[in-house]
Amino acid sequence: MPSFQKIEEGDIEVGVPLQRAVYGKQGNLLVKAGGVIGSAQQLSILLDKEIFFVAEQEQHRDPSPSAEADGVETSAFEILDAAKTKLTRIFDLMRQGKAHDDFLSRIEGIAVSVQRACALDPDAALANLQLELDAPYAVVHHLQAAILCELAGKKLGAKDESRGKLVKAALTRDIDLMDIQQVLDRQTIPLSDKHLERIQKHPKSSVTRLQELGVNDKSWLDAIEHHHERLDGSGYPGRLSGNAIGIPARLLAITDIYSAMIRDRANRKAILPKEALRKLLLEHKGKIDERLTQVLIKEIGIFPPGVIVQLANKEIAVVKQRGPDGLHPVVHSFIDAAGMSIPSPYECDTTKPEFQIKGMLPTSEHRGSLAALRNLWVDSNT
Repeated sequence: MPSFQKIEEGDIEVGVPLQRAVYGKQGNLLVKAGGVIGSAQQLSILLDKEIFFVAEQEQHRDPSPSAEADGVETSAFEILDAAKTKLTRIFDLMRQGKAHDDFLSRIEGIAVSVQRACALDPDAALANLQLELDAPYAVVHHLQAAILCELAGKKLGAKDESRGKLVKAALTRDIDLMDIQQVLDRQTIPLSDKHLERIQKHPKSSVTRLQELGVNDKSWLDAIEHHHERLDGSGYPGRLSGNAIGIPARLLAITDIYSAMIRDRANRKAILPKEALRKLLLEHKGKIDERLTQVLIKEIGIFPPGVIVQLANKEIAVVKQRGPDGLHPVVHSFIDAAGMSIPSPYECDTTKPEFQIKGMLPTSEHRGSLAALRNLWVDSNT
């Protein structure tokens, strides 16, 4: 076993990407290198539990049980953590006007990672983004839609190559808004006419930007150009309707709407996944493809992996795996009925009366538990 160095107050700065991974007492990975501790409260909770770096002289060794000797990420969680870091870097370069010649290969690499993670463990892939509160909104928003497109596309029987193109479209659909994305994310008042115009034009301008960066795949570009079109003709930029909108663009539209609803923005709080799915069916009726929406709902379930739920016995649990019927997922209880943390979250059978799910809770209310909950997927390496 490698030597560990205990982390003291001052060794980690809130909001700054970690240069080294953070581990628990048992050598379990808590936060991957490049991850961010999002608040002073979260850092305080971690420090109270005692956390560690690998000692400086042994950083080349990886004590994580979920990493193979060749250093390749072997869990879906690790793959997507790395993808978040890479996509953050790409968006930063776009914002600075410094997109490199290798933009295309970078995006293709992330798309492959998304498909690999979803094939390896789709529950972990869904949970990773559901439990992510600290990565930039744009990064999570784009990655989440990419994962949903991959899973729904596979359910529909689309071939790997076709799904890969849609995943790349999901990752780059708002690429020409990157220079103002942070402004939009912080906006609490109505958008200016200038910003509204940029938003209306961004499907076409994003296509143009991608073409400048070397993208020439028609399926990829068409999905982006039409992902804000609506079946009733109320969308933009072309006011297309019905069959004029292709299946990839229709699916991308649905995943874009859903992933936006379940994330916090400066001008509104996130809504719970169950409510977001209800809104897709009711409030967007006639505007988006109902068949594709039903496919997505059946694929992710009423209680998607990573959501926090209240059980009948008053305990609080996280959904670990989707259940066969969508209503009875596998959950792990991590807070007992008295409100105390459970050191080793345990699996509960939601078909039993005492473990029935009574409702969902906002992930943000349990920020301090997220690092430990992530280990349910990282350590299992399934």
